[in-house]
Amino acid sequence: MRALLPWYDVHKRDLPWRRTRDPYAIWVSEAMCQQTQIGTVLPYYERWMERFPTAGSLASASLDEVLSLWQGLGYYRRARALHSGASLPFPTTFEGWLGMPGVGRYTAAAIASICFGEAVAVVDGNVERVFARFMGSETVGPRRTKAAFEWANGVLCSERPGDSNQALMELGATVCKPRQPLCASCPLQDGCAAFREGLQGTLPVASPRVVPEAISQSCLIPVHLGKIGFLRAAAGEWWSDLYRFPDGTSPYPLGLVKFAVTKHRVTLQAFLHESELEGVEWFTPDEARALPLPAPYRRLLESFLAANAPTGGLMEFASEP
Repeated sequence: MRALLPWYDVHKRDLPWRRTRDPYAIWVSEAMCQQTQIGTVLPYYERWMERFPTAGSLASASLDEVLSLWQGLGYYRRARALHSGASLPFPTTFEGWLGMPGVGRYTAAAIASICFGEAVAVVDGNVERVFARFMGSETVGPRRTKAAFEWANGVLCSERPGDSNQALMELGATVCKPRQPLCASCPLQDGCAAFREGLQGTLPVASPRVVPEAISQSCLIPVHLGKIGFLRAAAGEWWSDLYRFPDGTSPYPLGLVKFAVTKHRVTLQAFLHESELEGVEWFTPDEARALPLPAPYRRLLESFLAANAPTGGLMEFASEP
């Protein structure tokens, strides 16, 4: 493992959050990178840090503005956690960060090691893959995660724990990739059990696949006096705190979108509703575009507005059933 840090020093990607030890900036990067590819994250991170360069600037912003800037990254609870935690004193230890909103073991270890030099290992999917191949481990699920933590803590460089953690993650992301790993470029090749035994294609062992549940939903696009109606999702619902179209059907179908949420594959059918509707908030088209909307509802909104653009406003439909 001695070759890992010299490799990292030469080959690490120049990412904006690697140019700072500011715990706020590192927290933002870790929150954004969870379950999202770095190439997708980069423009969001740059926009976020331009608008909210400090924790104080984030804490003073409205939740609507925060969620609007987060649109497209998904998993909005991450943005809500950042917003609620920005007004709190930032801890300086791994255990302290575990008490921050939405912060789990992975993020707490990343911030503690990178910003404060605490020798605690970070384990994500990349590190688990490096562990499984390097050690020839066939474990799966929580057993593999636990074993990977023990291994990563054992090989962690206590003098440079932040760089050591990032080096393992970088190796998994750029060299020890899920498919077609670049073994010829790997600094750990000599000690790797998978390379030695030709098992790169079978390790790590895949966890049992979860078949997503297919569900159908319907919503109304309410239109009245040139405005569009929305509901704000309540706590506990999908997309809580975001705006969405109300549930329902009418005789006037408009279109549908398909998307995935957690373990569900959803087909959402939209219908036109041309009158007042109790409980909704009304917005002009420009106001609606500025709302924090889940991606499927934004797609419906943009399709609806595009279909009515030639009228110079919202068409008052007289559709036939």
